[in-house]
Amino acid sequence: MNLPPENEKRRESHGLRFPLAVGLCVAGAFIALFFFTLPPREPVYRGKPLSYWTREFASKKRGSIESENARMAIKTIGTNAIPFLVHSVTNRESVGRRWAYRMSIRYLPRQVRIPRFALPESFAGLAGLQALGDAATNAIPLLVPAVDMGRYGRLNAAAALRQMKPHAGHALVEVAVSTNVAMATGALDLLGVFVSPPPEALTVAIRSATNANSKIRYESIFLLSRFTNSPIQVLPILEASLRDPEKDVRAAAAFSFGRHGSNAVPYLPALFAIVTNDDWEVSIGALDSLGELGANAVSAVPLLLGCLSSSNSNIVKQAREALTNVDPDAVARAGIH
Repeated sequence: MNLPPENEKRRESHGLRFPLAVGLCVAGAFIALFFFTLPPREPVYRGKPLSYWTREFASKKRGSIESENARMAIKTIGTNAIPFLVHSVTNRESVGRRWAYRMSIRYLPRQVRIPRFALPESFAGLAGLQALGDAATNAIPLLVPAVDMGRYGRLNAAAALRQMKPHAGHALVEVAVSTNVAMATGALDLLGVFVSPPPEALTVAIRSATNANSKIRYESIFLLSRFTNSPIQVLPILEASLRDPEKDVRAAAAFSFGRHGSNAVPYLPALFAIVTNDDWEVSIGALDSLGELGANAVSAVPLLLGCLSSSNSNIVKQAREALTNVDPDAVARAGIH
């Protein structure tokens, strides 16, 4: 049946609406994703963006005219530089931006494709925070959440915070008692990477070791392991944590004894019990500590020899390494190669 010309045109126009609507929706999604994944707007000094000055400061010899000019530029920009510097330190190019870039190449004309920006290198961001001096401590609240950004964000945030000691340590201690679990665990984790955490971190770690949240308990144990100069306070908590209901917390505690040398000798029976009566991942931690204790753990030799006949190859390997450190002669007597 033939339709009148006006109906035919109406049907054709209706047929075009759906693909046009879909195309507009897709284009809108690309545009929204593009702006959502943009890095913070760069501050400018003397007509040059902040990233220029951070690269100058990072690449030029310290004390040179170029380096000092870059330092002055960054300090003049001041705290306005912090959002951009934190972004450059902790972020890789986002997954969303990479996806949008690939899709734009595949489906959009060259004239409207999404550009692919390379984010400033993390070392330039770190240099920028260093150039800011004391003003960089305002970045600490922004760096703490970076612990949840994966290994890249965590390591670079830790490197930035190391530059800010002792200010960063004190600020992180305050964040570690937060009721926000992500913030508290992040702060405890970052405190744990400091070679010498501030003294008040010990009190926070002791309190956190009995927290109801297992993630907080886990991070607090690793932080406690840094306080090797406080065995009287730390070792009883580590022993109690060997009985924690969470396997990861028990394993963290088991790994921590080895750092305490001869002070850990009274706790050898607790480690022996862990080797023989716990999950193998926890047993590995106890065996690792026995190996670190070396000759201080000579009473563990019979136990270690017994572990060599375990059906678990991981336990056998760790026991052999521990035995080599504790009593090399026992290895020879047992004919172990």
